[in-house]
Amino acid sequence: MYINNYLASKIFKILFLVVVVYGLYLSIFYAPHDLPPRLTLCSFAIQSNILVLLSTLYFLRFTESTRLRSIFRGSVLLSILAVGLIFHLILAPQLPAEPSNQFILANHLTHTISPLGFYLDWLLFDRKGQMQIADLPFWLIYPLLYGIAFVSQGTITDYYPYFFMDPGAVGYRGVLIWLAGLLAAFLLIALLILKIDISMEERKNLQRNS
Repeated sequence: MYINNYLASKIFKILFLVVVVYGLYLSIFYAPHDLPPRLTLCSFAIQSNILVLLSTLYFLRFTESTRLRSIFRGSVLLSILAVGLIFHLILAPQLPAEPSNQFILANHLTHTISPLGFYLDWLLFDRKGQMQIADLPFWLIYPLLYGIAFVSQGTITDYYPYFFMDPGAVGYRGVLIWLAGLLAAFLLIALLILKIDISMEERKNLQRNS
């Protein structure tokens, strides 16, 4: 599906931006945790939501389909979809049994609504057939750098954003297994994004030629 309507795209993006900003605001300043904002900003989810915010602002201003835009879209889309899937499949069971309403809302805005909204924005308003298999290394740069940086800094600060990065919790072998598994998951999600992009373009071409 592709909606070639500038006004609809603009309205969707503006409403989506409001949701993303509010989710970040709640998560950083009001969600009931003991972490100061500077440590909350170490979260992959928060950083990915910031990337969603910045990229949506960019897409709102610049609508032309370019190679760089496609790579940027794919990279952020991969990260934010991974945020949603990893949260619901791995991290949600670790949450407090009786979280506050603000905590629930903040998590759903940043881990559910933001991934779905950014995916829908791409699905509905971006031209398909722009992504390529050669984009994958660029898409994986941010997750790889994030994993290396925060595992490394944890050995100095003793702060790890996630339990699976902490050798004290899962052991060094466990950290490697977790990171390898997550990298495989990222790659799988990336291939799925590519598959959807290619399939939608092929369907469009079939309809055009029929």
